[in-house]
Amino acid sequence: MKKVVWAICALVIAISLPLIAFGCAEPAPSPTVTPAPAPAPAPAPQPSPTPAPPPVEVIELKFATHVPPVANLVQNWEAWGKKIEGLTDGRIKVTMYAGASLVKMPDQYPALLDGICDITYVHASDIPEQVLETVFNLPGLGWDASYSLDVIRQVEKEFPQIAEGRSKVKTLWLQGSLFEFPQFAKEEVRVPDDIKGMKIHCQASLNPFIQACGAVPLGLDPPDWYMSLERGMVDGGIFAWGALAVHKLPEVTKYHLNLPVKTSLSSVIMNKDKWNSLPPDIQEIITGTLEETEKFDSDSIISFEQEVYNQLVTAEDHTVVEPTPDEVALWIEKAPPAHQKWIDDMAAKGLPGQAIYDKLIEVIKRY
Repeated sequence: MKKVVWAICALVIAISLPLIAFGCAEPAPSPTVTPAPAPAPAPAPQPSPTPAPPPVEVIELKFATHVPPVANLVQNWEAWGKKIEGLTDGRIKVTMYAGASLVKMPDQYPALLDGICDITYVHASDIPEQVLETVFNLPGLGWDASYSLDVIRQVEKEFPQIAEGRSKVKTLWLQGSLFEFPQFAKEEVRVPDDIKGMKIHCQASLNPFIQACGAVPLGLDPPDWYMSLERGMVDGGIFAWGALAVHKLPEVTKYHLNLPVKTSLSSVIMNKDKWNSLPPDIQEIITGTLEETEKFDSDSIISFEQEVYNQLVTAEDHTVVEPTPDEVALWIEKAPPAHQKWIDDMAAKGLPGQAIYDKLIEVIKRY
């Protein structure tokens, strides 16, 4: 009996021990729950990319001239072109073709009308339509560069048909008038008799004057000046001081007469169709520069002419003759045939040459 009881107790104990152990053991840790990541914030809305501005349309203006690139005139014109480019934010580009690199001097005006170039520099004497303007080219008028543009403006104001000769083109500005002086290769000249029998280069408007002095007038293009003087094909010519320097003529002319024989009116003009095609704001910008440019060019010309004259006066191998009042009077006496021929030519064309001439003389006398 005792053995049975003990067996039952042993069984109870065997069953109870795992339960006790289980109850006394530390509870198993709860599994770690990783929280779900917070949703990423929605990206901030990005502004739509600004579309690139359309490319600026660049309008090229071709400026053609026979004047060499080293001339102060060309440098002035280039500076004006750069100014226009800046004021128009690059919408205008002025390209200079100097030294007859695009068209030769006799072809500049036709090339402008045909649109081969857009801007050019021309002498009034080279344009048939501007025949009335050649009154300002007559010799022996007794005026000088310091007030020549004022005189021209006053005469044109009373006779607007003078400016009408430029009606086929857009006149940008009148070029400050260059006064021209007798220059000689080998001989000193003081009075008209000194050039009898000589061959003298000059513009056609001076032919009657040169003939009245007993010399032979010849018209040469600028590229031929140097060689003709060097080889004795001409004995001298009527040149502005600045033209001497630009074309290196002091190398072949050693004698100079400080007598302003004539002026050479010129202008900077533009193809009218090209002008009319420009946007109005660009026309306004260009127009706003013209008065200042005309004055600057005129002042620059006067300054450069004086500079070249001063250099020749002080050069040991050059002779600059300063004529006396009596000697000047002898030259002026030779001018009337040229004046009368111009008046007669205008009358033959039905133009008021005499009235314009009389007005010019009247205005000059005021100075």
